[in-house]
Amino acid sequence: MSEFAKLPKRSWWSTNLGIATLVIGAVLLAGSALFVFRSSFRLFSIPADSMEPLLKVGDRITADMWSKEPVERGDVVMVAAKRSPYIKRIVGLPGDRIALVDGVPTINGTALIQNLVRTDTAKEYGRDRRPMRIFKEVLPDGKVSYLVADLGPSPYDTFAEVTVPAGHYFLLGDNRDYSVDSRISEAQMGLGMVEQYRIYGKARSIVWRTGAGLVSLPIQPDTASGS
Repeated sequence: MSEFAKLPKRSWWSTNLGIATLVIGAVLLAGSALFVFRSSFRLFSIPADSMEPLLKVGDRITADMWSKEPVERGDVVMVAAKRSPYIKRIVGLPGDRIALVDGVPTINGTALIQNLVRTDTAKEYGRDRRPMRIFKEVLPDGKVSYLVADLGPSPYDTFAEVTVPAGHYFLLGDNRDYSVDSRISEAQMGLGMVEQYRIYGKARSIVWRTGAGLVSLPIQPDTASGS
């Protein structure tokens, strides 16, 4: 008789306990992963066109609320405000000198490059508005670019130079002539300089667009080439 035959016969429970443990562990792990995903990522609806041409009214987007990445120039972020969350683009970091001249931002004395891409027709409440020029704006490092909209002369095309305080950021909407952002103080119902703690999420992707349905479009800027 072999030594294996001398071993006591194992019960069904002891034989399958390891398998049951693995199955239960996998279920708990999947549930934990789903909870983390749902807690980390939130869905938002875009109510206004201040971030056109990137984001359109009615878009549904995801935002990473637990992002550990440091925010950089060009990032699109969610901002806590008194009335409702804002979504804007970071243009100025702490210590930067920011100004706007004829609608073109300058960072530390350097004007951002803007190359005309196309001309669209802006709409408001379904009606044609004035022509909207779309520019590709390039940050000073030449590596980060994104599209911005220009509707022509507006009161906030010129903004006197300011220095961004420590722990604060300067934010702009991509649709510069139709955006309430850091150019307008909180006392005037704007954002003013935004404290770091008020930036609570990075926008990640567009998942729904009216007329197109389910989509998967990245929100963060093109970092491959700024030219």
